[in-house]
Amino acid sequence: MSKLKIIIIACLLLFTFLMYSNFVEKEPLENSYDATQDSYVEEEQLGHGYAKKGGHIIFNGQRIDRAGSQDIDKFSKTVRRPLTLAQNVDVNSFKALSSSYTKDKNKVYYRWVSPGRFWVVELPNANPATFEVLGFELARDDRQMWSYGSPISGDVATAEIVLDNSGTPNTFRVWKDKDRVYYNGIMVMQNADPNTFRHLDQGYYRDDKNVYWSNELLNGADPETFKTYGDVPYAADKNHVWRGSKIIKNADAPSFVFLHNGVYKDKNGVFTLRDSVFNADIPTFKKIMSLKDGGSISNDGALFEDTLRYYVYISSSDDIYALEPTANSIFISKLIWLNEPHTNVPIHGATISAVLNGNALSDVKLTLQHQYKDSQQFEFWKRKIISSKPGFIEASSYINNK
Repeated sequence: MSKLKIIIIACLLLFTFLMYSNFVEKEPLENSYDATQDSYVEEEQLGHGYAKKGGHIIFNGQRIDRAGSQDIDKFSKTVRRPLTLAQNVDVNSFKALSSSYTKDKNKVYYRWVSPGRFWVVELPNANPATFEVLGFELARDDRQMWSYGSPISGDVATAEIVLDNSGTPNTFRVWKDKDRVYYNGIMVMQNADPNTFRHLDQGYYRDDKNVYWSNELLNGADPETFKTYGDVPYAADKNHVWRGSKIIKNADAPSFVFLHNGVYKDKNGVFTLRDSVFNADIPTFKKIMSLKDGGSISNDGALFEDTLRYYVYISSSDDIYALEPTANSIFISKLIWLNEPHTNVPIHGATISAVLNGNALSDVKLTLQHQYKDSQQFEFWKRKIISSKPGFIEASSYINNK
């Protein structure tokens, strides 16, 4: 058989298959909500992603009494509890309390989620008349506390969310009742006093006797002098400087000054988490402005100055570069420090430098100290200074217009 005949026969078979496919009635997906059948009915938004249309409650385009019906039994085994899909939902009294919790006049419902899937199930024994959401996944009725759709212990009458300084529920899902403080919804914080417990900043909390980072007690922290610095994991008291739950070794607490996210100074110098500023004038060292392009997240970088020069902090790499204006350009440099083997004492290993002229970064140089012959271990610093160019350009706008 010739190749031409084979091609003709193949084309005829493909044409026949396509024609047949167009006449085959497609079986509707079991869980899909066909909005066209109620196209004449206006959709009423109920909040938190729920809507009422055509006598049904829908979420993400699917009826909540159908979504997940084909594998609800399998999912029940996964979560190790019996689950009953929402049925006979009273549409007229249905309320969306959050994206997870809903109710009607007869029942309370919880939406379990899995990547690309959800199941809206009944909460057995929950009282819809008194059921309310306190915050995040925490809820209660007149008899029971609930977290992530499961009953938990707690005093329903005195339960309250621990709010942050802006008056919104804290990031770490901390709540309390008259007896205990709970972290991450269900974990009891041992020894925390619910009567005096409050949020400070970031992951820091305190009561009348102790300070905590998340649910961890900070041994040695003084609650009366403990000071935080906004939405950053730094704090200080009369004895120590803290980053998260760890004490920053060698930091001088009495002279500690927080400058910017990741940058601080004390009587001994100017520091970042992993870097220090060589020969900075400590008393006059100060922040000038945040830099949008200084790091991987907007406004995380910063421009500093002292009586000697300017400095740019690159948050994504935790590096500080010195900037010294010349007649027509800005000279940029940074000392690269290495730990001396067996002593862990930092020593000057190399200097990386470049020249910024307008928006062009040129003359990138790596100068090794005499004891280092192999430049390969320093090569990545060239890539780092080049990738930091947007921060240098934004800083130069301020420097050149001053």
